[in-house]
Amino acid sequence: MIRFPRASGGLTTVLRGDVAALVFSASAAGVALLGITPDGAGRPEAERPRIIASNTRACSLSPTEEQKAIDTFHDKLMPVLTHPRCFNCHGGVDPTTETGGHLGGAVQATGTAGECADCHESKGWFLPPEEMRWQGKSERELCMLFKKFERTPARFVEHVTNDGFPKAPEFQVAKVAFKGDASLSALGEVTYEDKTGQKFQPAPPPVSHAQFILDSRDWAYTIGDGFGVLPDCGCKPSGTAWEGTVKASWTLRTPEVGVLTEKSTSTVRLELDTTMIVDGDPTRYWQARSGVINWAINMSGGQCTSSASGSVPVGIGGDGNPMAIIQTNPKPDGTTHYDVGVGPWPDAYQPQITWKCKGGPPTQPGMAYQVFNWWYVPDAVVSPDGKTMKGSSTAVFGAGQATFQWELHLVK
Repeated sequence: MIRFPRASGGLTTVLRGDVAALVFSASAAGVALLGITPDGAGRPEAERPRIIASNTRACSLSPTEEQKAIDTFHDKLMPVLTHPRCFNCHGGVDPTTETGGHLGGAVQATGTAGECADCHESKGWFLPPEEMRWQGKSERELCMLFKKFERTPARFVEHVTNDGFPKAPEFQVAKVAFKGDASLSALGEVTYEDKTGQKFQPAPPPVSHAQFILDSRDWAYTIGDGFGVLPDCGCKPSGTAWEGTVKASWTLRTPEVGVLTEKSTSTVRLELDTTMIVDGDPTRYWQARSGVINWAINMSGGQCTSSASGSVPVGIGGDGNPMAIIQTNPKPDGTTHYDVGVGPWPDAYQPQITWKCKGGPPTQPGMAYQVFNWWYVPDAVVSPDGKTMKGSSTAVFGAGQATFQWELHLVK
């Protein structure tokens, strides 16, 4: 089964065409922050970096580097970023309302340093700007958000190290978060115990601050120069595509048809479908966006003869889904496997084939010819460098066989 995305973003399943026996007497077989400054004085608004998507500067990361950055962010940074000691301060708790989860009740927060000092000892304990509140943002959006505020790897690493205030410990809230005590004062602890009925116990993030700095450095410097180009560079795979040629040949021999030969040569471009990327899931889907299928059918030597040919543009099929989709899946052994599914042709390009049979008038049987199955890949492996899909497949059935050959290359 191959999953095809609907236009609405949902999923449906389409049976992949089966290169099973072509039955003459019936129809053929159908064929994926930080960045705040305590009082605004540390970095004036005019100096705050902004990333603007550029049509001339593309993400320079290789697919391997992109995947490493994505995996590092998901596996190492996200468990910390979603921990209450980080997340609560960035939108997980809203202290301005009675229902916002703030045990100290609703407070009037203006974003001024020291305004939370009654219950939190750190002078830098205050609400971040609205755009730096993470609730409701996806993993990819957080990744892009951090790059937006800290445009270079060095600045990002400095931020998670000391919030950009190496000489002002009171403003180093990231470091304080790793103590796990929410910077509570004696009054804050009493308030916690009154509200919960439990004695307060520090609950630090899953790794130490030092380890988080190392993990952040690994992520940021994997992206490198990608910090200053496209916002999603290093946060999701770039808009790469597979381009190449697919050849197919079907042969059937029976007394009725004699020899029936169907051939197709297709050029196709399949582009990454970013709407199908699920955070943390390495599976990728590539949709056929353009190309052409040139086909020809010939039948001779039997009770009927026929000959026809035509061309079909590759794009959206008869069911509103793409006419082809590649699904790639990285494996634990380091290889990447791929599978291919093809969808129906648009009705406007259905073959019009006439049979001339002995002793009878010409007919158009309207069979679903195997030429619709212009590509079949049972399971194959991308080349070790991740840039080539090349292979062949032969299926033998009762009265004939089907052969496929393909070669596609990864392009930007």
